[in-house]
Amino acid sequence: MSSPTPTTGPEWRWRPDNSLHPNAVLWYTLTSEDDTELEPATEIELRASWMPYEPALLNPLLRAVADDRLGFVILAPSDLRWLYHPYDGGADLITSTVQERDAFRQRHSDWLSSHPLGL
Repeated sequence: MSSPTPTTGPEWRWRPDNSLHPNAVLWYTLTSEDDTELEPATEIELRASWMPYEPALLNPLLRAVADDRLGFVILAPSDLRWLYHPYDGGADLITSTVQERDAFRQRHSDWLSSHPLGL
């Protein structure tokens, strides 16, 4: 992921590369008080925006995630029926119903791991 940005206050603050998501606004700052798995005195800026579904916009963002240059990305439709959380090495998909999950599984079966445990 991107390197730490020196700041006053926390010892380490992660800020996303705004060139990949230029219209994003600060939504929340996650601190070690919010998440005990974070190192003490850590802050992670979470940003949000709306963008049309266009591969030209999403591909650079997804490539940065796959290359571990960007993290904490969640994609969702405007009605939030599902959440897609890619990370270097995989992705999580959270759906509102089992039927929707199964439909995604069938539609994108070529994305699934061939490992017997699904890893």
